[in-house]
Amino acid sequence: ADAIIDHYRSTDAADAATVADGLATVVFVDERTWDRSAADLPDELRTAAKAAHAEFAREVRAEPDSEGTVALVMPSREVRALVRAGLSQRQAEVQVLRDRGLTQREVGERLGMATNTVKVHCHRVDAKVEDARRLLELVEGYTGRQNG
Repeated sequence: ADAIIDHYRSTDAADAATVADGLATVVFVDERTWDRSAADLPDELRTAAKAAHAEFAREVRAEPDSEGTVALVMPSREVRALVRAGLSQRQAEVQVLRDRGLTQREVGERLGMATNTVKVHCHRVDAKVEDARRLLELVEGYTGRQNG
């Protein structure tokens, strides 16, 4: 996904749009690129997915700058970075909205989940952050002893 966005941004394409809440990015790609990204889907599902991506792009008012391109919706860089750091896709989405100052109730409304489910995701994110902090302290303590 990063490579696709980087490619389209590096070719002077102004047709990549990150959705206002920061959870998704809409990139307009040629048909061949879109088909490769959905190669593992059966034809019927691929057609439905392409229509869903196009509808999402219309809803966020993202429009292609050139003819012959189709919308490809992907997680935003922020969400992808959190997933690479160890969060689940949903935990990353919750965290991005938390970082933007939304309450747990507002996050739930935005993502279509119960507030209690948001609380569970928040608890798990916080636990992962705490685990990472402890690990970093251990590593720093170990390397400090090695160098001291």
